[in-house]
Amino acid sequence: MRALLRAAGNPQLQYPVIQVAGTSGKGSTAQLIGSLLKACGLKVGLHQTPYLQSPTEKLVLGEKLASAEEFAASTDWLFTAAEKMCQRDPGFELRYGSAWVTLTFGHFARAEPDFLVLECGAGARYDLTNVTEPEVSVITRVGLDHQATLGGSVAEIAWHKAGIARAGRPLVTIAQGEQIDAAIDDECARVGARLKRLREGTDWVVNRGGGRTSFTYRGKTLRLGPVELGDGAWQAENAALACGAVEEILAGVSVPDIDAMARSLARTRLQGRLELASKRPLVILDGAHNPQKSAALARTLPGIVGRRKLVAVLGVMGYKKAKEVLEPIAAAADEVVFTQADVYVKRAYPARDLMELVGVENARAIADPNEALRSAIGMAGPHGAVCVTGSLYLVGRVRERWWPTDRIVSQRTPWPD
Repeated sequence: MRALLRAAGNPQLQYPVIQVAGTSGKGSTAQLIGSLLKACGLKVGLHQTPYLQSPTEKLVLGEKLASAEEFAASTDWLFTAAEKMCQRDPGFELRYGSAWVTLTFGHFARAEPDFLVLECGAGARYDLTNVTEPEVSVITRVGLDHQATLGGSVAEIAWHKAGIARAGRPLVTIAQGEQIDAAIDDECARVGARLKRLREGTDWVVNRGGGRTSFTYRGKTLRLGPVELGDGAWQAENAALACGAVEEILAGVSVPDIDAMARSLARTRLQGRLELASKRPLVILDGAHNPQKSAALARTLPGIVGRRKLVAVLGVMGYKKAKEVLEPIAAAADEVVFTQADVYVKRAYPARDLMELVGVENARAIADPNEALRSAIGMAGPHGAVCVTGSLYLVGRVRERWWPTDRIVSQRTPWPD
């Protein structure tokens, strides 16, 4: 990876980076950081993974996805760098992961952002993106996921996530319990990173009442809120992390328009995260794909759905602990449609096998995601609700119904007209 980047001129070192790792909330936190920095008048790049429908979603500058022409130019640039590597090392083989990461860094080097907000992949310590010198590192909530590669305990997984810590640089995280906190503490002490651990009730406050939820951040040099979060009360933790990271970036600088930052935070729209696709029936798309995220979604849904009949469309990738991921949502639903969304070499858990594994009543299996969605909408009726969840890949497939990929690419937004 590093040899390829050297051949490409080390584009990852040509702009300041804020790196975000974690099990749950890293994509949302990355977007919230970007929103706050943009409200400060900064030119912000954002890299997220995976994309839902178009690869251009991974390359965002300001409010716009990369254009098709920009993406093609970045691909050409990548192939030129790969040719240089082949000349130096005839045995070099360009692989998917290193190709994507190199393309990303090169794309943003040409875009010249003030900051790049960089989301890690599943790991962090050995993730291909972990080749930068981030100004600030952020670790969101850590839980059990990708255990085959990251380890079977939260302490092991936290050790992987803490691999983005850098000497003399701040690492922002939240209090998460003894094992996780100890793993992060040890790594920060080992490399000499400055640890900033946020706690609810001290550094941020969530107030609920009258059907509304507000969030307030109480930093040492940044105080923001109250901000209305609406149905996104579960985002308060991610919002706190975003504020904590931006507070470090702004340290020693006069803080810009606080009201603009608060408005930006409240208006941040998250693709595939508690996303409202339709009102009649109410259709919610959420890429929760581990037990931690699924449990949070199950706690949130009643406040959104109310007394509506709820039909869940559920699917997971084949390597996931399917029962633990899907049980909380299946238990909250009146009816369930199990489905499967295969993506390239990644195979989904077969729909019929899922139905047998989870074992709920009022369930059916429909392999095709779009057919499953149509069936669920019919079952819910115009006054009911549908929740599609279990896999970001599944959400990406059904999202096409409301936001077609060709329009996403041409209009350069996840929410085209």
